[in-house]
Amino acid sequence: MQRCHKTGVNGVRDITSVETVRRYSKQPHMWRSSKRLAKLLTSSSERSELTHALPHVHKLHQRLSDETAAMLVRDYKSGASLADLQQTYSLSRGSVQQLLREAGVRRRRRSLTDSNVSELVERYESGLTIREIASQQELPKTTVQDALARAGVVMRQAARRVICPTVSDQEDQGGSPY
Repeated sequence: MQRCHKTGVNGVRDITSVETVRRYSKQPHMWRSSKRLAKLLTSSSERSELTHALPHVHKLHQRLSDETAAMLVRDYKSGASLADLQQTYSLSRGSVQQLLREAGVRRRRRSLTDSNVSELVERYESGLTIREIASQQELPKTTVQDALARAGVVMRQAARRVICPTVSDQEDQGGSPY
């Protein structure tokens, strides 16, 4: 990103502020107005630098061609993960999901088998928390919670585990903190 710094009458960097407004404005009429203002403020040697700078386009369909979107969909259908597509096409997760949704592609979801669910139930009944099970199995907490509920497991009341007793806890029990 090139910056033009032209000091105005009051010592203010006129071009930088005009360029900033132009680059971050989402309104096309502001781009034209700010370009004209920037031209008035710059010398002829600096003008060529400003005319080459284009505003950042935020809309997904203006950034990607139809061919690129079709390639993304084809890659997903051939087995690429969302994370792979994000990295390959330099897009956010939401943008990839939006393109797939608009193309009518059904998202892949990893289903839990009966043996997976029975393992989750065993771990929960042995005393592990839902969060602990989820982190061990590399699953979202809500997936574990939903699977246990579908299996008919009676949930324990949510409680925070105490890792080590505090000084005040020991004093309450009549013991010495030391």
